[in-house]
Amino acid sequence: MAVIEVAHGPSLWAASIDGLAVPVLIVQGAADSRPVAACDELSERLPTVARAIIEGVGHFPWVERPNEFRQVVGGWLAQFG
Repeated sequence: MAVIEVAHGPSLWAASIDGLAVPVLIVQGAADSRPVAACDELSERLPTVARAIIEGVGHFPWVERPNEFRQVVGGWLAQFG
């Protein structure tokens, strides 16, 4: 398992993920206070990305709606066998 340490700032983290050749799932709470543009940019930079937005939750969908979060992640993982 690879671990990427990323400093704060868009240009620094962007350089860290360019060319990341693994499937990625972005799970985003629709009511997250974090700007949607950050997730948009992340999605655009990753070559193999899926994105799920869970309505009615903020920054912690796994805490706020754990069953729905597990369903989303489980459904995504199922494609890999």
